[in-house]
Amino acid sequence: MKKLALSTLCVFLIWILAITAIPVSAAKVKINATKKSIYVGDTFKLKLKNATASKVKWSSSDKQLATVSTKGKVTGKKEGTATITATYKGKSYTCVVKIKPIKDIKGTVLYDKNNIRITVENLDTVNEWGYTYYALKLLIENNTQKDITFFSQFATVNDFSFRTNSSIELISGTKGYMNVGILKDEADYCGIKHIMTFDFDIQAFDSNYKTVLMEEFSLKTPDYGKYKQKIDKTGTTLYDKNGIKVVLQNVNKNDKEHPCDIYIVNDTDQWIILSPEECYANGFYVQDFVTMPTAGWRSQAVCKLSFSKNPYNTSSSIFDMDKLKSLTIKVRITRYDKDGSFTTDDMIFPDAWKIFG
Repeated sequence: MKKLALSTLCVFLIWILAITAIPVSAAKVKINATKKSIYVGDTFKLKLKNATASKVKWSSSDKQLATVSTKGKVTGKKEGTATITATYKGKSYTCVVKIKPIKDIKGTVLYDKNNIRITVENLDTVNEWGYTYYALKLLIENNTQKDITFFSQFATVNDFSFRTNSSIELISGTKGYMNVGILKDEADYCGIKHIMTFDFDIQAFDSNYKTVLMEEFSLKTPDYGKYKQKIDKTGTTLYDKNGIKVVLQNVNKNDKEHPCDIYIVNDTDQWIILSPEECYANGFYVQDFVTMPTAGWRSQAVCKLSFSKNPYNTSSSIFDMDKLKSLTIKVRITRYDKDGSFTTDDMIFPDAWKIFG
């Protein structure tokens, strides 16, 4: 009986040794993309799966066409085709990248459905009502059997957000031009010298207020990728929660009209609008008009905190004070969905923000 047990144990041990001796093949190394088509200025990330990233060496067959960083970030530089190579443990893995030029946006058909057609006419500066705008001129054709009002509320240019508030009403079977414009002064203040991207919304409703169109559009101009947008992110953080960051910049106590700048980073899928609830200057409640910035989803905004005298205000005004010694503002942050709707739950009332003093 003991001999049988010993024999069985020996067989079992031999079987275990045999199994553990079988070599286990390593996970196969491969690149996450073997071909890619991008526009000049676009970037994307390449990586080797099942490889130690720090040991991968990246190179480009033509750095004038496409560059690649040590971490696999590829940037399209010029029209053409380049091969990006990853070298790992003596083996090469490649991705063929085709870089396409940005074409003139004139004549681009943005929408052509349900008897509604929207075409880009041009992007230029226009002067209206004493102001200069960067305006995207759109030809809108209403070939439906209904009268339709088209409007655009917001635009994001070079990742900076602006209000547009453009609209046009077209009766059935007509067409017309609508300018989606942003103030040049506001663009200049953000440091925008060349428009590279222009993203905006268009909504439309019929005479019964039924929504017939709700779309977001994104355009890249021929300047895309040729310039780098400068962004000043420095300053004092006033608020940093729920994907929203508000930064105080360029405080100037001697400027009652524009005492500071406000910079917002919005990392949510909602539009963010800052509205002043209460304002105290030198300890006094003031009732001047106050303008604060708006930030689109996944974008940023910067603007001057602007005061203007309220003609109906018979009490304290910031402009009646000799000097500004302190300034505090209570703010409401409202989060709007992409269709423009919001609930009371979408309003945030942070603690009062001390601008100075």
